[in-house]
Amino acid sequence: MPKQLNKKKVVREILKKANAIKPVDFVMYIGDDGRNEDVFKYLNHMAKSKTNQLIPEDTKVLTCTIGRKRTAAKYFFKDSEQVLASLEKLVKPIGHEDQKKVASGLDRKVKSQVNVNGGMFTFGEKTAAKVKGVNL
Repeated sequence: MPKQLNKKKVVREILKKANAIKPVDFVMYIGDDGRNEDVFKYLNHMAKSKTNQLIPEDTKVLTCTIGRKRTAAKYFFKDSEQVLASLEKLVKPIGHEDQKKVASGLDRKVKSQVNVNGGMFTFGEKTAAKVKGVNL
């Protein structure tokens, strides 16, 4: 990921664009290494803050890591297969038109780092894993 672009800024931009379409009611961020700690802290803080504009008060925010470790994430998954199984049960993909609206509104630098796949936004190079044909 380019130095001028960080994951926290990407998450903030996605939240802004998604909220412009429909208020966000659920946020889940999954990261597997220390480069995600700033995002975990940011989202956890935003979830508690009564004055933030990006995450409405009743929004459920889950920050998750893979494997037990010292982290700011509130939850953990045992491995990437558990992530996939949980997402399959949990996620109902947003419609393709809404996907296009959010993705088309992203800054070009952000868009180059974000993959929109089945209603889920993922980004990064080393953290992306292919599990059973699904990009995570």
